[in-house]
Amino acid sequence: MISLRLSSMRLLWTTLVPVLVAGLAAAGNAQSAPLIAQEPRSVTMPFDWVDNRVVVEVTIQKSGPLHFILDTGAVAAISESAAKKLGIAPREMAEQAGVGESRVQTGEVTLSSLRLGPVELRDLQVEVIPMDDFRQVFGTKPVDGIIGLPIFEAMVVKHDFVHHVITFVAPPAFAYSGRGSVIRFERPSQIPVIEADLDGVKGKFGVDMGARSALLLYRPFTEKNRLQQKYGAHLEGVTGWGIGGPVRSLLARAQTLSFGDVVVTQPVIRLSTQKAGLTISSSMAGLIGPDVLSQFDVTFDYSRHQIIFEKNENFGRRDSYDRAGVGWDRMATSSLPWT
Repeated sequence: MISLRLSSMRLLWTTLVPVLVAGLAAAGNAQSAPLIAQEPRSVTMPFDWVDNRVVVEVTIQKSGPLHFILDTGAVAAISESAAKKLGIAPREMAEQAGVGESRVQTGEVTLSSLRLGPVELRDLQVEVIPMDDFRQVFGTKPVDGIIGLPIFEAMVVKHDFVHHVITFVAPPAFAYSGRGSVIRFERPSQIPVIEADLDGVKGKFGVDMGARSALLLYRPFTEKNRLQQKYGAHLEGVTGWGIGGPVRSLLARAQTLSFGDVVVTQPVIRLSTQKAGLTISSSMAGLIGPDVLSQFDVTFDYSRHQIIFEKNENFGRRDSYDRAGVGWDRMATSSLPWT
């Protein structure tokens, strides 16, 4: 077992080699555990691809499986309903803003254990948030929480969007020698931020696995650079759903998005028209999301402040947007329209 301390949280890497440990112990080798801890460690596990989000199975305090979104744009949260089922009472209630225009009441709890396969996070501080709005997107697929910064800080995380698997590697054991594009990032808060160019307009963009779309542009960036006029954007609709409710945007198609030596062509862009919520911030130009990221095998290495992009078979795929003009509030017993 490898143990690393991360501020108020401990990460434990549980090795799956009991036969090896027993054999070394029988041979009288008292140093067997340290020797195992020094070996490279990695594990690969599957994920579900639901509404352009990565959903993984976790266990919390030996209960589960529960379904969490793996999200570079978040820290850690559990739904009110899941916390209640686990008998966990939140403390320090406060009002918070999300990507939607509404504010929500949140609390805080400490989880003694959260596991993704053999990766275990202990003494993990998480927010308790209402996720009733999530049924509009995920329907009968349960979403019990979100896990982000703690696991990305602790492990190197590679997403394989073709085979729908994630690989976790202990940072000391990771050394990249492939031919992908290595992009440096800053991290002023929880989300990695890179420099990018959208059709000649430069800005700082968050790389957000939870953003759903190709590119969500924040309102101040859009207005400053007159992007509605530049792209002739006039089609508006609900283009996403998150904490705080729906996200409304104007839709358009750009020519190129580039960062480093990576060039993505003809992404659909969403120009936020929100009047409140995170997308009215001027701290970033916007968010690069899964419709761009899934064209690559993407490795997040927070320990070295780098993201590695390796083209996969999805590269060059032309993304689209919802054209029906109506969405569906999907529940176990019925489907209700919303626009």
